[in-house]
Amino acid sequence: MSLTEIFAEPLKTCNFDSKQQKILAMPAMSWWSTLARAAGRGVEGVASRTIGHGTAATPSARTAWPTTQGPTVLLPLRSHLVTRSASSRSPSVTVPKIVFLGPPGVGKGTYAKRIAKWLGVPHVAVGDLIRNEVKAGTPLGKEVENTVSSGGLVSDDVVLGLLKGFLEESGEASGSASATQVLHGKTIDASGGYILDGFPRTAKQAEMLSEFQNVNLVLNLYLREDVLIEKCLGRRICPECNGNYNVADIYRPAENGKPEIVMPPLSVPEGCEGKVVTRKDDTEEVVLNRLEIYRRESEPLEAYYRERGLLVDFEITGGIDHTLPVLSPTVIRELRQ
Repeated sequence: MSLTEIFAEPLKTCNFDSKQQKILAMPAMSWWSTLARAAGRGVEGVASRTIGHGTAATPSARTAWPTTQGPTVLLPLRSHLVTRSASSRSPSVTVPKIVFLGPPGVGKGTYAKRIAKWLGVPHVAVGDLIRNEVKAGTPLGKEVENTVSSGGLVSDDVVLGLLKGFLEESGEASGSASATQVLHGKTIDASGGYILDGFPRTAKQAEMLSEFQNVNLVLNLYLREDVLIEKCLGRRICPECNGNYNVADIYRPAENGKPEIVMPPLSVPEGCEGKVVTRKDDTEEVVLNRLEIYRRESEPLEAYYRERGLLVDFEITGGIDHTLPVLSPTVIRELRQ
């Protein structure tokens, strides 16, 4: 892990219109079950094809994702297409142990935090764990600080050891307290659960993680590259309140098998106007280089989890209010026991 890597709301109520393939506003309490029923229905005449690191819906015969793990389930939700290897389900309690993957700027941190809060499990960013150790001045923190200061990289053993300790403490802290809830017909137990945000980063780290944790879902968020670049270039931060905003107003019409993309700006509040600045590393050259590095490093990692039937590709095509009502039931549906 490099120095850059280390130091670098309630959901909107809605309904899913299966005829028009879009989200409509409706009263609270009924939208979750309606969405779940809509998500459970297959849509004929949809094929999956690879576009970069994602998939898009095209009007042709149903085809299967290239995998040896069994038949593929295709679940188009408006302009979202979710693909994963089908697996058996049982009515037992499920503890969510989830990994969120995705390129820089896709929003995985935002969605990981909100889903973690909804499930009642810790949101774990390894970089935060390391920073906390350094700030606390622990022996490990001092070792990490010395390593980074000298231009070195924090070893996988140190990172995984720190993560293992945190997860063990977190599991012990949850104890035997009741933390179960029924979400979309599945009983979820938050005790011992977690969401790992952007970690592991390599197939080697994934193998090391599997020695002490059994991940039961890997959610791979993706976004069209041209949109991702525009989104990254629109990021703004307020140096006074540390608020993060995005001034990009993005729209792409549905064409050539690609879904419509609507991403309104995250407006800067009145108190921060005139104060926000662009991050120094949010230039097109830097963003393109960052995406190329991510692509090169993520392919073996995605293959590792795809071969084990754990990877779910989820395309982002809208803002938070549009994405969360679709992403949330997808997470519950795809969790393994």
